[in-house]
Amino acid sequence: MKEIDEEKSLSIETGSGDITISYKNDPQSLELMATSDSSDITVDLEGLNKKDGSEYSMRGTIGEATNRLELVSKAGIINVK
Repeated sequence: MKEIDEEKSLSIETGSGDITISYKNDPQSLELMATSDSSDITVDLEGLNKKDGSEYSMRGTIGEATNRLELVSKAGIINVK
């Protein structure tokens, strides 16, 4: 998804495809949860405070985290920018 606006809740899950999220403007209030069994997660968001993460997952917040982005890919790459 390209040039999206920050939304209250966005959840994407895929079995074998990649997920790429590109924000039009940097989110101001976001909770991010990303999980990939392929261990390839890249997040480049201004102001992201990483809460925890491993080779296969990443969690973090921006601002008050009133909006939520949840991404799950069983066998694909996750990119957020």
